[in-house]
Parts: sequence; structure tokens; C-alpha cells
Amino acid sequence: MPSLLRSKGYKHGQEAFIVPLHDIHIQDGFNPRGIAYADLQVDDLKSYIKANGARVLPPLRVRMVDGQITLIAGHRRHKATSELIAEGEAIAGLSCEVYTVANDAEAIALAMAENRGEAVTPLNQAKAFKRLVDYNWSVADIANKTGCSTVYVYNMLKLLDLGAEESSPALQALSDGAITATDAL
Repeated sequence: MPSLLRSKGYKHGQEAFIVPLHDIHIQDGFNPRGIAYADLQVDDLKSYIKANGARVLPPLRVRMVDGQITLIAGHRRHKATSELIAEGEAIAGLSCEVYTVANDAEAIALAMAENRGEAVTPLNQAKAFKRLVDYNWSVADIANKTGCSTVYVYNMLKLLDLGAEESSPALQALSDGAITATDAL
């Protein structure tokens, strides 16, 4: 994999490649936060990058899909940097760590593990876990790959049994932050 990136002329740092942002493909609907790429709020991150530079950012997590670099984790970093480049900042690219994953399910699990403890709502996490179940993953597989307990995965999946988000008062209250996942169950 690194030889393919070197052959395309990407510079290799200590542990990651510096890749121009226009060469990184964003897969629609892949962000485990459930937020569309266009809707990410990045103003604070842009200010941080302006003050400290893009080199201080953790590397994006990417994979190769049909010869194309595809983002797994780091959507906010990518968007903030893209906006800064559009505003005239001279940023050559971002550091990227290339992960070898067998399929979309493995990439989703990696993205979920990467986003643990961050702004992933319980409902979005439940939907991501459901996507893995749809790939025929067991609850044990999901727990193992995402670093969660099996009980936690089961509980998150139970949230989806509460009905459609629009029609369920419990899920609406959960989405609004008025109650916790435990309260909803």
C-alpha cells in the first residue's frame, strides 16, 4: 500500500503520508456521527489550525478503495482544512495513516473506535452498529472491533427498537439531549 502512494508522488513522513486534500475521497454517509460532511461545524478547529498549523493535527485515517484514497476518520479535520485552503491558506495537505481494511464493515468499525468518547450521539452509534449487523457481524464482533462491551452494543441496538426518530418521544428526547440512552431504554 505505501508503495502505491509513493508511486503517486505523495511524501512520506515518519509514520504517515502527506496527501493533498483534493486527492482524498469522502464517502457519502460514512461519518459515524451521522452528520453530513457539509454540515460539520468547524470554526473552532479552523482557528486552531490558523494559530498552530495543520502539522499539529492527528493524521487522518484513510484506506485505499479501487486505487482511490478514501477517508475513514477525520472528517472535521478534512473539512476545516479544505475551507482554510479555499480561503487562501497555504496548506499542502494533511498527514494520513493508511489502514488496510477488508471491507466497508471493517472501515465503519475503525471509524466507530476512532470516534469513541467524541460527539457521536447514542442514536448515531446505534445506527452505525446496525450497519455492522447488516454486514452479518455478531454483537461480539462489533464489541471487539470497536472497543465496547457486548452489553453496551446490545443496549445501543435496543434504542432502534423504540421506533422511528420522528415518532418516538423517547428517541426525540434522546436526540435533544434531554435524556440519556439508559433513560430511553
